[in-house]
Amino acid sequence: MTTNLGKNRTTRQLTDREIEALTTAKVVDVEKYAHVVGATREDYYAVGGTVDVGSSAPGARKHNWLEVVRKAYVDAWDSDTNIIFDAWISKAAREKLF
Repeated sequence: MTTNLGKNRTTRQLTDREIEALTTAKVVDVEKYAHVVGATREDYYAVGGTVDVGSSAPGARKHNWLEVVRKAYVDAWDSDTNIIFDAWISKAAREKLF
């Protein structure tokens, strides 16, 4: 994720001030993958995802992808499935990753 503070990639522990700044910063760009599993927007669409989240191409990534991924994780708390995990598993099966 990129915020108006820049990319937030580091291997060191953030200070309290940095954490506060990042949790209140405006999101200005989102990355290609939905973590934890690395599913792309295209993977999400391939398993029936219906929310318009753009595409993985730079400039075509809609910021609501973060909300869709979050909702999938929250919905999975009370379910046996998670569409984001399903998307990655489907891709992995197609590409014979396991």
